[in-house]
Amino acid sequence: MSTAARTAASRARPRGRRPREEYEATPWAVAIGSGLLGGICALLAFPPYDLWILLPVGIAPLCGGSLVRSAWLAGLVSLLWGLAFFIPLTEWASTYAGGAPGWRWASSRRCTSCCSASPPVR
Repeated sequence: MSTAARTAASRARPRGRRPREEYEATPWAVAIGSGLLGGICALLAFPPYDLWILLPVGIAPLCGGSLVRSAWLAGLVSLLWGLAFFIPLTEWASTYAGGAPGWRWASSRRCTSCCSASPPVR
């Protein structure tokens, strides 16, 4: 390929797009806040609140918060999302078995979901 052809090909590429590796990761404070906020929005989508339109709004911060460079931070974000979502929904368990089963169930559900859906670490 000649030099003129390479120059023309490089000019044809859009200048606004960057390769994926150059995008900035979500800052850790924003990621943790988005995990909590997303879990609360997902909670509000279910009874007794019934604001169903908030479910996609609750999942979007989880996806954005997991775009971090550390697998541990991504796991923490998804754990916080799950705790904010599952613990209030398991209020019925505390009626029959006390408060501890609700905490254990919610954290185990989120941990298994996090571990099965986490991307491979490079």
